[in-house]
Amino acid sequence: MLNFHFHYRSLQQNFMEDTAPPQIDDESFSCWLSLINQLEISKEPRDLTKEDLLNKSLPTNSLWEAFYYSYSRWIGFSVRKHDVRKDTENNEWQRVWVCSRQGTRKNKWINLENRKRIAKPITRVGCPAHIRVNLDRSNNTWVVRDFEPHHNHNLVLPIENQFLRSNRKVTTKIGEQVMSMRRSGIRTCHILNHLAQERGGQDYVPFQSRDLYNWIGDKAKSTETETDSEGALGYLECLARKDDQFYGIYSIDDQTRLANLFWCDGISRRDYQTFGDVLAFDTTYKTNAYKKPLLILVGVNHHFRTTVFGLALLCDESASTFIWVLQCFLDAMYNKPPSVVITDGDKAMREAINVVMPNAVHRLCAWHISTNASKAVPNPSFKTAMNHLLYHYYFQEEEWEQEWKSVMEKFGLQTNGWCQAQYETKRNWAETFLRGHFMAGSRTTQRSESTNSYLNQFLSSKLKLRDFIGQIDNALQKIRHNELEDDFKSNHSSPHIPRDVLSVYHEQFATYYTRNMYDKVAEQIKDSLFYKAKEIDRTTDSREFYLERFPTGLVRHSVTLNEINNHMKCTCLLFETDGIACRHLFAVMKNENIQLIPPSLIKDRWRKDAKTRINLNVTPHLRVPTDVLQTTRWGTLTSAFNCMAQYATKHEDTYEDAKKEIIALTSKFKNLCQQRQIIINDDEITTTRGEYIQRRIVQDPVIVKTKGREAKKGKAKENDNTIEEDFSRKQKRCRLCNQLGHNRSTCSYKEDPLKNTEDTSLHV
Repeated sequence: MLNFHFHYRSLQQNFMEDTAPPQIDDESFSCWLSLINQLEISKEPRDLTKEDLLNKSLPTNSLWEAFYYSYSRWIGFSVRKHDVRKDTENNEWQRVWVCSRQGTRKNKWINLENRKRIAKPITRVGCPAHIRVNLDRSNNTWVVRDFEPHHNHNLVLPIENQFLRSNRKVTTKIGEQVMSMRRSGIRTCHILNHLAQERGGQDYVPFQSRDLYNWIGDKAKSTETETDSEGALGYLECLARKDDQFYGIYSIDDQTRLANLFWCDGISRRDYQTFGDVLAFDTTYKTNAYKKPLLILVGVNHHFRTTVFGLALLCDESASTFIWVLQCFLDAMYNKPPSVVITDGDKAMREAINVVMPNAVHRLCAWHISTNASKAVPNPSFKTAMNHLLYHYYFQEEEWEQEWKSVMEKFGLQTNGWCQAQYETKRNWAETFLRGHFMAGSRTTQRSESTNSYLNQFLSSKLKLRDFIGQIDNALQKIRHNELEDDFKSNHSSPHIPRDVLSVYHEQFATYYTRNMYDKVAEQIKDSLFYKAKEIDRTTDSREFYLERFPTGLVRHSVTLNEINNHMKCTCLLFETDGIACRHLFAVMKNENIQLIPPSLIKDRWRKDAKTRINLNVTPHLRVPTDVLQTTRWGTLTSAFNCMAQYATKHEDTYEDAKKEIIALTSKFKNLCQQRQIIINDDEITTTRGEYIQRRIVQDPVIVKTKGREAKKGKAKENDNTIEEDFSRKQKRCRLCNQLGHNRSTCSYKEDPLKNTEDTSLHV
């Protein structure tokens, strides 16, 4: 245990060195010094007698409360407020604080019969220790009229002081740190570990874990608006005030409850204008306390990374709800529909896409098709054959049809229901029918699901809507930061250019494309070295080439070259589908000595300046929530303090100087805050919020039943009106005798197998 030795040098008295409880920090110690200086006391806390405090006075009763609480920490007991007396005008004139073990438990609670729960431990033993102060109206001060320092029980050891209730308190300084870390997505248990490590151990944290959880809950209640939905809408309103391109819309049900909510910021709307040709969306669950599904609409940016176009909270997963969301989405994106939409095959989503985006190509997630194939037909060979139908590109649709028929006959699946359903939707998932439509390299909903997984780091099933929106905002800022880092790497560094015959192609694409996209094109350029092109046909305007690959020989693909504009097209359709020039095109360019990349082979959406023509400047904010501003300022000052502490803690003299300056600055700013009438205490910070726009109060939503993973089933309660069979577990049979009501470890057949042979055979 760490020992603190100190002297009251301000009183020029010899104060005996003693061991302070771990919770006596510098701020509490300076407060104690200030109080005993005012009271002109020179004794140690444990040596104080009744005569030392009688008729001593302080300006307010709150100072006496602070004195007695600090005194209790030194002595080793917990304080409880006991008696408050007021006059006819409701003004206090007497206050009493007692030891928490004062009084006794009433007999009716001790002798209570038919208890519903176990009685709590007895803590009150009639301890006489207390302090009583009265108001002296002649000089308007509070004077000690009675003080009893003696206790009739053992006092706690200094190391046990942390468990006393009156000593367990989340101070303002720690509270600001906790709230800042929570807004960053750090879990409360990890915050506790950080605070303990920062202070040298759990014993030096001035509260217990349950105190922090309770404080966070009380903090959330104190900042709540009239409803949780109002708090979430208010947060979105603040985002809209600092972003003139912000878009948000919600719907309510017949009981004025929040039903659906869709929002996107200005950056998402501008990104969609550049990268909105491919759209993927999927729902995720267990992200909020109301179990409302979260719909995330994403795309692919010029770094081949996921970009978020919009988010929505849904009341259900019906077709009408998805139609509402997609209509709001198109309205936010200036009615520009995507060319391709990728989903997981949900029927409600499919119906909504057909209604709102009828001209878009709807692709079903290839991963879901492959996974469902192994479930529908549990044969590894069938899954392999199905994947070939799924991913392989057949030049002619008739070839695919013949292969499908061959697979069905091979495995005897001509009448299989799942296979028949997949055949009806073949144009939504088979590569043969989708080749040539630009997909930006996406064939699954993996981008949407990976975004769901990333957001789940910030979300939990206990989040209220206001905190949920705030955490989503934090996660989006991190995604935007990663994109900014990609921009920096692409603009201020160059990839390694191989020195070979095709380096001229590498240099051009390294100039035009972002780093990630250059790497993909570079693979095609490198692979083109194995191909040799030969002309097979010539017309007035164009020439056609076939290709041979070393050492396998002739390949099926051919390339057409327009000699007028150098426009090139390959039958593999890789450029049309993924936006990447294929190795066959580079082989023909090498054969014809075309050194300058044709403009038709440079995809604008992959360029470094893909977003240059779009104004990304966000207008200055009109108002930011006060708690957000305070958290930002707190973080800035904390960073500056950490930098200072790095040097101040290296030597004893610099450490003492820094501590004195911090105490002086704390006192200065505390007085300034009091002069400006900003209420600051150890529990909350309250400031004037600003105007509130009057509108219809939106009530909190009901808890939604989703299509996702079902909750674990348990036994129904006796007073539950639900059907028991829906909640009770399916009874399992014993693996030895096949009977119900027991398992193999308690089976009587295990003890005497001959005795139960006749009975068990009846159940086999």
